[in-house]
Amino acid sequence: SGGNSFSEGRGWRFMGASNPGETRAIHNGFLTEATDWGVQGIALALMFLLAVWWVCWRGRRLALAAGDANAVLTFACIAGSLAAWATSSVFGDYLNDEWGFWTAALACAYLRVKILEPVPEELPAPRSFAVPASSFAQPARGSSVP
Repeated sequence: SGGNSFSEGRGWRFMGASNPGETRAIHNGFLTEATDWGVQGIALALMFLLAVWWVCWRGRRLALAAGDANAVLTFACIAGSLAAWATSSVFGDYLNDEWGFWTAALACAYLRVKILEPVPEELPAPRSFAVPASSFAQPARGSSVP
């Protein structure tokens, strides 16, 4: 376990002399993760996928409760892209590709910004720090105001 499949021990016998010193991916991203990082690596990858799907499920549920159809559709699209990432990882070494992590970050950020801490549609008017014009008024001629 440690991020370099077939790099130690008996793995070199199976790799042959075609690509010395290089690791190679297996046809399956989940198996590649398991051979690269061991049991703890595949467990962390699966927990990561489940956590992001939970974020999408929670966001969709909260958006439904709020009546926000756009947020419901957005969470459905994010969950669909995560499902595509996981499915394509069965047929290729895509589990560690960057776009899957960006999709996960998008899901978490959208949940926080859109659902958990929404910005009000109408922002309050900014406070005026201007000094009232009456404080600069000149006293009338002939008045006794110093």
